[in-house]
Amino acid sequence: MSAATELPTGWVTCSLGEVVDISTGKLDANAATEGGEFPFFTCADEVARIDTFAFDTEAILLAGNGTFRAKYFCGKFNAYQRTYVLQPRKHVDPKFVFNCVEHGIPRISANNRGSTIRYLRLGDIATCAIQLPPLNEQKRIVAKLESLQGRSRRAR
Repeated sequence: MSAATELPTGWVTCSLGEVVDISTGKLDANAATEGGEFPFFTCADEVARIDTFAFDTEAILLAGNGTFRAKYFCGKFNAYQRTYVLQPRKHVDPKFVFNCVEHGIPRISANNRGSTIRYLRLGDIATCAIQLPPLNEQKRIVAKLESLQGRSRRAR
């Protein structure tokens, strides 16, 4: 192993599919309801609303077509059929995984398909490699990132 690929003690390289359960929403994008009670995640940048929920969890929402944006949400929500819902397993911090997905989108979408509307397949997401530290280190990294993002927002 070269120095460039060496990970700190306790860190491992794994695939996203090893640390999250991946599913998709079941609804058509037109299922949104004006003034609905719950967030409805589609592939659009804006979050729509809907009157029913299918998920009640902490998750990363990844648009499966178009711009491939990632969002983090915790609570009750619903999702469009081309929106991937990544639910982190117990041994990972959901916000750490969100940061991995958000910054890994270029790698996840490198082999996207489609000519008019680009799209991702489940395998594109599940096989994406990430470097995973121990849980306490994940939490420390998330806390530092949130602190720096807060400072950045205040400075703007």
